[in-house]
Amino acid sequence: ACRRGTRRALADSTAGNKVRMSDVFDFKPDPNAASPLYMQLAQALAQAIREAVFHADEALPSERVLAEQLGLSRVTARKAIDRLVEQGLIIRKRGSGNYIAPKLEQPLTRLTSFSEELQQRGFVPSS
Repeated sequence: ACRRGTRRALADSTAGNKVRMSDVFDFKPDPNAASPLYMQLAQALAQAIREAVFHADEALPSERVLAEQLGLSRVTARKAIDRLVEQGLIIRKRGSGNYIAPKLEQPLTRLTSFSEELQQRGFVPSS
């Protein structure tokens, strides 16, 4: 589950202040679950993003910090983040970190091209 009203705590945690990830995000792995630990973490983070615990364009804590504060291995944290990148919920910026992807609300009455989709997401389309 996720805790509400923690936007400031997340900002403090990513700014290097001593706020624990558990203050922002409450993750309890289920040892009896059939899914691997990284999948459980990815699902919990995805739910937190959908519930606006994490906001668009905000930085996530680093893999190392996430792993340390949740008591997981760095590989587990990395695989969970990789999964969210594949789902389009997180944007990985090399040398800068991982950020929550902005939600794109698009009416189904209007079709857009791939180039338009890229531009809406902040990319420059090219061939």
